[in-house]
Amino acid sequence: MPIGNCNPSTFTISGISSGACMAIQFQYAWSSLVRGAAIVAGAPYLCAGGTIAGAEACLNTPYVEEPDVFFAAAEESAAMGLIDPLEGLANHTIFLFSGTADTVVPQPNMNNVVEMYAMAGASSRVHTFFNYSAEHAWVTSKYGNNCSFLGRPYVNNCDIDFGGRFLEAALKDFGMSWNATFGTMQESNLFSFDQTRFGASPQENSMATEGFVYIPKFCQDAATSSQCHLHVNMHGCRQDFLSIGTQYILQTQLNEWAETNHFIVVYPQATANDELVNPLGCFDWWGYASETYALKSGPQISIIRSMIQFFG
Repeated sequence: MPIGNCNPSTFTISGISSGACMAIQFQYAWSSLVRGAAIVAGAPYLCAGGTIAGAEACLNTPYVEEPDVFFAAAEESAAMGLIDPLEGLANHTIFLFSGTADTVVPQPNMNNVVEMYAMAGASSRVHTFFNYSAEHAWVTSKYGNNCSFLGRPYVNNCDIDFGGRFLEAALKDFGMSWNATFGTMQESNLFSFDQTRFGASPQENSMATEGFVYIPKFCQDAATSSQCHLHVNMHGCRQDFLSIGTQYILQTQLNEWAETNHFIVVYPQATANDELVNPLGCFDWWGYASETYALKSGPQISIIRSMIQFFG
């Protein structure tokens, strides 16, 4: 498998559901590294409070959430050096999608996500897509179920290429050109890799032994790979490889744009672990792997950071 050598100043991240929560956590923890984030049906940073009961309350009673309390806790972590300074969020391209028909992560959760970005001074960088009658899913203009459907692979065709629109906006914000030609995904450019080399352990931190990365031929060539950009996308609960194979990975629409705009797309994989109370293969946004789950030192955040260093 080719190893990337990407532009270090164009790193972006995205996710859906628990993967969206992890993307937000990584964005807050490493705001100096991240340049953009695309979030679908996520929850505010620290809203779970480190417990599964807190996570359930966060999702089910968003009207009583206190984003100012979450933000104050984030400021305290930043002051202690446990995460990057929150001012860095104001330099990010931020795309947020929340369906009005989402029955899993009701839209008020994402309203609170917006409020916290405002507290960080990032309001002008936030682009919201909150007027689609979409159920809980990663949304595309090409793949998936009907927009109002709830079920596997949790990819819905809502006539919006959310991932593509985000990547376009991010590159333009970086002062770079965008190739509007929708590429052709080549499954031969999808590679599996050993996540255990980065610290993944199904038993200890509910990260699968195998992850995936899409690397276009242009980015496989050592002579041109430095012109490529790194993007990390994280699945939601029930979307990991052991649950649905590569269905989610091949339907994000990110891979087609990777071909024409030179992105390497990494797809880290969480996995189910009943002992850690993670039976659905979610990324850790409530502390099942460690009480440091939302900090730089958090097990899954550290693993993803190591992947970025390797592929970037």
